[in-house]
Amino acid sequence: MAGVRAYRSAVGRRTREIVAALRPGTWDEILSLDDTRRAADVGAFGPNDLWISGMGHPPWQGHTRGDQLGSSAIRHNSGHIGEAVTVRSLGGYGLGI
Repeated sequence: MAGVRAYRSAVGRRTREIVAALRPGTWDEILSLDDTRRAADVGAFGPNDLWISGMGHPPWQGHTRGDQLGSSAIRHNSGHIGEAVTVRSLGGYGLGI
């Protein structure tokens, strides 16, 4: 659990750093191949990143930066919540609701 909490805290801190560094006008810019290439170069998508040579990371392209960052923050966290529910269920624990 400590590792999960540390990971969540690190992701939260880094997300806030990135968001705080964006200029107001950049939120409405449409993401392109160049944007996803820069993100991939720093490891943003991980080892199984759906990277397609010459096309980049299509799920991120064509959306505004604001839309993509907002939806990714929600999707990413909800995915981990789903994983936690599965682990609790497999361990025989209830949801605690």
